Amino acid sequence: AVVSTQSTGDQEFYEQERRYIDREREICKEVAQCNLQTSEKLKLEKVPANEFHHSYIFNRRGSSPQRFLTQDQYSKELGDQVRIKTERLKKLKDATEKLEKNEQKCLAEELSHARRSFLESKAAATQQYQQALYTQVKNKPFRFPKAEPDSEGPIFGKTDITPEKVLEMRKRSKEVLNHQLWTIQEKKAKSQKDKEEQRRYETEILSKTKKEMKENSYKRFQITNGVRKELENSWTTQNLEKQRRDNLERKHQMKSGLLLLDQCDKYARCDQCKRCCDNIGTSNVWRESRYISGSRLMV
Repeated sequence: AVVSTQSTGDQEFYEQERRYIDREREICKEVAQCNLQTSEKLKLEKVPANEFHHSYIFNRRGSSPQRFLTQDQYSKELGDQVRIKTERLKKLKDATEKLEKNEQKCLAEELSHARRSFLESKAAATQQYQQALYTQVKNKPFRFPKAEPDSEGPIFGKTDITPEKVLEMRKRSKEVLNHQLWTIQEKKAKSQKDKEEQRRYETEILSKTKKEMKENSYKRFQITNGVRKELENSWTTQNLEKQRRDNLERKHQMKSGLLLLDQCDKYARCDQCKRCCDNIGTSNVWRESRYISGSRLMV
């Protein structure tokens, strides 16, 4: 009876140990799922590190004229861009810190829950051991059997150790040992299988992430290349238009036109303008004439 009770207690202990391991595995899966969701959320909210404004140099492009009148406007726009970028980075930093705090809080709660469950299971196992020991002590067989006048078999020496009992004990110990070894091997195989499945799942996730990164990079390259080609075409068109206007202006300057005096010959002059062209300060009043004070007449 003692051996059967001990075997039953061992079996219950192994069952509790297995349940505890399964519970720990479920908690680890939940933590991994939470971490995966958090990383995906961060990936969606995080700004790519290579997000910057590209610049290009075109040696064949004509020089642009200076614009001194719009410098204040450019300065104001640049200041607004810097302010907007600073605010965006600050908001992103605040959101990241808040997300990290929530993640730490979630991990702390999960750890506290796991520790509470472990302590409760440990207390329950201790109580079960105490109950089993109390049951064994309570149901302890009598050392001496009751008085039986005409017993068919031996009364004393039943509990003495004999070679048969030693062989039976060895056989039972060997069976227990084999069972324990088999349990350990099964646990190892199951743990190895779980690790392989976890490794395969992580490999798939990494491959998928790498593929998405390549696709995003290719799309970003296509957009950047398209913008660059549009800018090149626009600047080439403007340069050709500028060269055309310069050639027209140069041709216009090279043409021989009429002088101003030649152009005036086509128009008639008034009487006041019909004086000779070499008249410089010459008066039309006679020199020998004189002016009488107080009158409007000239003699």
